[in-house]
Amino acid sequence: MNYVPFLRLNPVQHSTQVILSVAAVMFVLGLVSLLYGWRLYKFLVVVSTALAGACLGWYLANGYGLLPPNLQFIAPLVLGVVGAVAAIPLQRAAVFFIGASVGFVSLGPVIAELIWRPPEQPTTTQYLFVSVLAFIVMGILSLLLFRVMVTIATSLFGATLTLSAAVQALQALWYPTRDFYAFYPAEMAAIFLALAVLGVIFQVFTAKKKKKEK
Repeated sequence: MNYVPFLRLNPVQHSTQVILSVAAVMFVLGLVSLLYGWRLYKFLVVVSTALAGACLGWYLANGYGLLPPNLQFIAPLVLGVVGAVAAIPLQRAAVFFIGASVGFVSLGPVIAELIWRPPEQPTTTQYLFVSVLAFIVMGILSLLLFRVMVTIATSLFGATLTLSAAVQALQALWYPTRDFYAFYPAEMAAIFLALAVLGVIFQVFTAKKKKKEK
């Protein structure tokens, strides 16, 4: 089992136009979340919670095979809708869910990839253990350090979408038969973390600049 970001489309099953269209939407949403997560967090909480729910549902159904292939779309759909509806009245609970989901889906697998570097690959059990630990830690930190964790979580989420979109577009246009996630798991993890750190720095810098202007 290799680390898979939020969305991964198979070039054999989907046309190049479909992949590029989805990748473009993902890239825009990713950049907005990466660079302006704190400023737009109320809106992003609803959108991100829906996407986090869909991501978590897809990850559980597809990555761990909890549903048969023809029913795997149900889990992302249901958890996505539940996440969006719940996020409106329950902002802090939604932030917990976003932070925890980002920990489970993005941060946990990346950490596992960095710990067990090639040629030794993490087992499914190791992936799951690190991801569950990241889920708990990120969720609790989201409640204790609200603004800090909103910034970190939106940066991680934005990095996931941005990197996923770029890789999907690159593969669809030039390397349809090569799975970048499988060939370069450590490199993908390093790029992901670099993007997330840049997002945090940018958000902190712009927030301080806005305070000085006031």
